[in-house]
Amino acid sequence: MSFKAGICGLGRIANDDHIPSLKRIRGFDLVAAYDITPARRRYAESIYKVKAYSNFNEFLNLGLDLIIISTPSNTHKGLATRVINKGINVIVEKPITLNSKDARTIIKLAKKKGVVLSVHHNRRWDRDFITIQRLLNKGAIGAPFAIESRVISFGSLLWYPVKEFNPLWRYKKSYGGGVILDFGVHLVDQILQLVKDKPKSVWCTTKDGVWSREVEDYFKCIIRFGNGLVAQLETSQISRYPLPRWHITGTSGAIICDDWWKGPVRIKCSGSKRAEGKERVCKFDRAKKDVFYKNILRVLQKREKLLVKPEEVYKTMVVIDAARESARRGIEIKLKF
Repeated sequence: MSFKAGICGLGRIANDDHIPSLKRIRGFDLVAAYDITPARRRYAESIYKVKAYSNFNEFLNLGLDLIIISTPSNTHKGLATRVINKGINVIVEKPITLNSKDARTIIKLAKKKGVVLSVHHNRRWDRDFITIQRLLNKGAIGAPFAIESRVISFGSLLWYPVKEFNPLWRYKKSYGGGVILDFGVHLVDQILQLVKDKPKSVWCTTKDGVWSREVEDYFKCIIRFGNGLVAQLETSQISRYPLPRWHITGTSGAIICDDWWKGPVRIKCSGSKRAEGKERVCKFDRAKKDVFYKNILRVLQKREKLLVKPEEVYKTMVVIDAARESARRGIEIKLKF
């Protein structure tokens, strides 16, 4: 049995990630697309051989089993609400919504309607992250107590969006732009997967004015966990010099990973308090690109449980809200779930 899927929004993430996964996995049949931009509809019909719609109601009434929402962030809540109310399973591109309150609203609605709802947190299967996760799970450096996770670069994201829509949308407040909701949400999701203890507080600072005066180009966030672990998350599009992708200190060693594309991961452990151990170098594990959609297929087949659970996504958005409040007020914010 194949599940009929439709994609809502034909920007870069749809073309680079969602659609290729749907095409590779037997069990999905991409039959329709929706986009407000005529050129993107023509592209979908030419390249993917699917019917593309400009009217969302028509698209919604096609009898689809699954709809993927990959539109700008400010549209996620409204579109997801309409899909869920129609009784259709839905995947939402990150962030699920612009804030935790809206996230909770559509999560509750999905539960009430009995439909599958998940969010495309695909960075859980990046090779750098799954390598770090494996090393920490096996106790390679003992118990970690300080984790630094960052993505540092210089340059705008004007090259990424499709030219036919609005290349500036990631730098517009009205669209939900800024690095916190763009890549910061991935870093928060990853750290909540790595650290099993409950986060207690958040401190954050942001900077704008280079690529946008409406939203942040830079953020640094410090999360304190109940077990004493401290995580520092940082994303920048305004740094001419890079910093390590990962720097993790544990009770019996440390891990450093300079680059999240090539690796490698370096580990130095201490055999005792007096003697410093030798450095060990690990290649990246292989990335697992299609794990997310393979899981969605098996969930629809009632063979597995969701890997990206709505409750986890909600916690990520609570942390994001607290980070933005902290940056606005200049104080540490205690978390309440």
